Amino acid sequence: MSINTMTPIVILGQPVYNPETGAFEAKAQVQDGGAVFYYSASLPAAPHAAFEFIMRGLTAQVFKQHGHGRDRTWRFLRDALRRSNTPALGGLLAA
Repeated sequence: MSINTMTPIVILGQPVYNPETGAFEAKAQVQDGGAVFYYSASLPAAPHAAFEFIMRGLTAQVFKQHGHGRDRTWRFLRDALRRSNTPALGGLLAA
């Protein structure tokens, strides 16, 4: 079984309701192209909101933060070059 590394995988932590902001908050991990990214997500909602609504909203927030298109392609390319065995290219992107 192979995993498509071009499709980001989102792993959400347990959502917690913050009464000060009136929103659910969660930490998230995104696995994308062999790289791992961390985000915080927040979704304004009533404390009695449906779990599915909360999880969909937080996941959408994470995908929005993670970005799509050119930015994601650049991150993937940059990370691939950093992992490459080509010292000249890998060294340019070490920072």
